[in-house]
Amino acid sequence: MTITTEEIRKRLRAAREVKGLSSEEVAHRVGKSGNSFISRIENGPTKLTISLLNDLCTIYEITPISILTDQAQSETTNSPARKPLSFLDFAKFRSDETKLSESAINEIKSKLSTIRKIGSVTKRLDGGVVPFNEIRNLLEPRNIINVRSAKHQGSEGARLLRKYLNMGHQPVADILNLVWTELRIPIFGANLGETFWGLYSLDKFCNPFIVYSTSHQFDQRNVFTIAHELGHHVFDHGETIVETDENRDSLREKRADAFAQELLVPIDALRRHFDEIGLSLARPLRPAHVVKLCEYFRVSFLMMSYCLLQAGKITSREFSQFKNFCLTELASQKSELSYHPETYLVRRTSLQDLLREVISVGLRKSIISKLEASKMLDITPTEAARLA
Repeated sequence: MTITTEEIRKRLRAAREVKGLSSEEVAHRVGKSGNSFISRIENGPTKLTISLLNDLCTIYEITPISILTDQAQSETTNSPARKPLSFLDFAKFRSDETKLSESAINEIKSKLSTIRKIGSVTKRLDGGVVPFNEIRNLLEPRNIINVRSAKHQGSEGARLLRKYLNMGHQPVADILNLVWTELRIPIFGANLGETFWGLYSLDKFCNPFIVYSTSHQFDQRNVFTIAHELGHHVFDHGETIVETDENRDSLREKRADAFAQELLVPIDALRRHFDEIGLSLARPLRPAHVVKLCEYFRVSFLMMSYCLLQAGKITSREFSQFKNFCLTELASQKSELSYHPETYLVRRTSLQDLLREVISVGLRKSIISKLEASKMLDITPTEAARLA
C-alpha cells in the first residue's frame, strides 16, 4: 500500500526514538550539525531524498522498504532477509530533489529484463558480480562521521580494489571495460535529464547496474560518473543512488568522489608521472600541460585540475583559473590542444551485446543450452549455436 510523505516522516521519527538517538546525534552521522536538520526532515519542510532515506535507515537499522510500505520494521541492516531498495521501489517513491522524468524511468525499466538475464547467466558462469566482502571487511567501520573520514574511506576502498584486481599504479584505460569485464556490472547510457549525472541501483533480483547520463554537453564527465557509481556499489550495495547536484555535499557522495578519484588517478601515480614528464619544471602550468595528463589518465580536464590541486601540484588560485578555462574556452581549443575526451569511453557496448557475450561463454562451457540461449535472445536455436 502506498503511504503519504507525512506518514514516512512519522515512521522515521519513531524509528529514531526506538533507537534512543537524539536529533543532533543523527544529524552528526549524516554530516550535518545541530538538531534542526533532522527536525525539518521529520516535520517538514525539508525534502526527503532517497539517498538521505537510505542513510537514516542504516543508522536506525531498518530497511527502506519497511518505511515505504506496511512491512514490519523489525529487520536490521545485518539481517539476511533485508530487502534492498530496488530501482522500481525508487521509482514509486521520489522526492522533488531526485525526481527522474517518467520517460527516463521508462527507459531504464525497459532495460531491467535484459539486466536480469545478464545477472542470471553470470551467476551460473562464475558466481556473478565480483563480491566485495573481502574489500569491505578490510575497510574501517562503514559509518562515516565527517568529510575527512569519508574521503579517507573512499580512497582506501579504491586502493584495495586496485590491489584486488592486480592493477598496480597503472591508470585505468577503459572504465567501461573495467566495470563490465572485471566486475560484471552492466553499464548503459540513458537520457536522465540535465539535472542528473548517473544512477546506481539493483533490479528486483538484486542484480546491480550503473546508468550514466547522455543528456550533458560535458560527455567526458561520464568516466568519473561511472567510477563514482562503482564507489556506491562498493560502499552502498543494495541501495538506489541517484546523482544530482543537490546531493553533492553528502558524506556518501564525498566518499564515492574520493573513491573515483583514487581509482582513476591514483595520487602517487599522478605525482610520479608529473615529475617524469618534466612538469615540475614547468611554471606556471598551462592548459596544454593539464591536457597531457588528461590524455595519459583518460579523465576530463576539470577532474585532472582537481586531482592536481589535491596532489599539491597547483594552488587554489590556479585551480580556479583552470576551472574557468574549462567552462569558457576549452571547447573551442580542443583541437589545438589535442584534447580528445570523446575517446575515453570507447566501448559503448549495448546491454543486448553484453547479454550475447555472456551467453556465448555459457554455450561454450555447456552451462547454457542452445534452446535457453535462443529464448533469452529471441533467436532460433540454429542462430544461437553460432554464438558458441
